[in-house]
Amino acid sequence: MAWWKETEFGEKVAANDNPGFRNPNWLSTTRTAPAWAEFIQAAERTTGRPKLICRHCDEVLEHPNNRNSGSSGITAHLNRETCKKAARRRGQIQQRVQQTLKVPKSGRSAPRNEQFSQHAFEKQFLRSIVALSLPFRAANNQELRRLFTLLRPDITIPNNQRIRKILDQQTNEMEQSSLMELPEDSK
Repeated sequence: MAWWKETEFGEKVAANDNPGFRNPNWLSTTRTAPAWAEFIQAAERTTGRPKLICRHCDEVLEHPNNRNSGSSGITAHLNRETCKKAARRRGQIQQRVQQTLKVPKSGRSAPRNEQFSQHAFEKQFLRSIVALSLPFRAANNQELRRLFTLLRPDITIPNNQRIRKILDQQTNEMEQSSLMELPEDSK
């Protein structure tokens, strides 16, 4: 976290000149409360102020070390109805997407000798994101994009908006296919 030490917050922690600024112990192994697993540690880009991002509802919270408050605040957040509701909604959406794409839970091997095409790559990229329960914004991750470019320099990697469009297209194709299978006299 070298970049963080150069931020306004990191410098104040290093100088120890403000009692309200505490080192968040980014790599602490002493955190035993189960609630910690439900959050991602982050920092404001401009100030370096430590934050937590809820994995259930994406709400950004103050890091408990900023207030020396322990894990009670983040546990209380997880018990709020708005967070629980967002988690249920996210789970339902994930389940619908997996059903739409018929993503296997595990164990299926990749097809052999399949020729590369941009269309096939985009469909598989979407299936992979869904199978791994990643948000569509993961498609914009620079490290993931570099990995694909390393493997195939001429590849066009879809961004999160393109991923959504592909999902919409596949959903529409499935709807049309289902409608075609219905008897002509059905409503």
